[in-house]
Amino acid sequence: MWPFSKKAKTAEPEQTRPSTLPHDVLAQGILLTTCSGVRLAAVYANMAGFPDEVITPENAARFDEIIQAPPAFTPAGIEVGVNRVVEGCNILCQSGAFNTLIFGVTGQDHAANRPELERFCSSVRRQGLSSLCAEAGFDLRAFLTETSTERREADLRALFAKLEEKRDYMKPLLLRARAKGRNKYGDLDYTDYVAELAEFLRTYFKDGDLQFFYNRVPLLACMNFIEDWFGEGLDPLAMPLDGIDFEHWCASRIEAQGWSVRVSKSTGDQGVDIEAMRDGKTVAIQCKRYQQPIGNKSVQEAFTGMTHYRADLAMVIGTGGFTKAALDVAASSGVILLDAENIGEFSSIVETRFQQMG
Repeated sequence: MWPFSKKAKTAEPEQTRPSTLPHDVLAQGILLTTCSGVRLAAVYANMAGFPDEVITPENAARFDEIIQAPPAFTPAGIEVGVNRVVEGCNILCQSGAFNTLIFGVTGQDHAANRPELERFCSSVRRQGLSSLCAEAGFDLRAFLTETSTERREADLRALFAKLEEKRDYMKPLLLRARAKGRNKYGDLDYTDYVAELAEFLRTYFKDGDLQFFYNRVPLLACMNFIEDWFGEGLDPLAMPLDGIDFEHWCASRIEAQGWSVRVSKSTGDQGVDIEAMRDGKTVAIQCKRYQQPIGNKSVQEAFTGMTHYRADLAMVIGTGGFTKAALDVAASSGVILLDAENIGEFSSIVETRFQQMG
């Protein structure tokens, strides 16, 4: 008798294959490992044709332009973005940095989902993210394009809602900044306008508040959104070149906003070209149709004219922008400076100033 012929073999435990990861666990693991912070925006940019992996001073402007534009993904770009996520996820899960990155130094971050995330990490370490997604029927390409687009749109909705909420406060500030839109050499320079908007955004949105843009300030998208606050832009070349004609041009546009206006004579006007009156208030206005920035002399004349006519406010409306000296004198004297392109906002600016004066 063969000694083992009748003896049953001891059954070895069956190696059960790990169950497929649920899609929500895959999604959370991918977002936390490779798409947190500004990295989701970087993947979005890659899918839209941005070739670089690292944002540098040289490519930052192009990067910001792409992530603020609507999605324009290409098949080749999507492949780059997907490969970047797969490679980054595989490397992180193979390294010892996973726990610190995901759970934090204290180990308390995402504590409620720790078992699922640890399982995600071990599964990626064992078979790689691509294989894991294929096994679960998880479309990584669709997930990245849809998630990045949805989060971008959610961020923009939040930004635009805050701008609308603060519109009554922001609009006069931005108009004043736009009125400084030329430097002392007459060249377009919207530095103050951009700085005012950037300060607003950083006041209300700190790093991490936005899930897509994160620490990138989407100035261009916000500037496009608020452009309709100022109505249709006026072409400076369409304004009368003659000084007296320009005064009447300004007067007609102020009158259209519900003001009674009186245009002064061409001489002896004491620095006031137009008196605008409404609700018992008078604004003394000097008009300057210049090619170059307007200097402080015009501001001083407007202030003197206001005193002479016992008006409530003084304003200079002009083309060409204003010099720094003019801006300084206006700030100390209370004279309002208004670029003629923004004359449609005359009432809004004046009423805001009256409210501030109490």
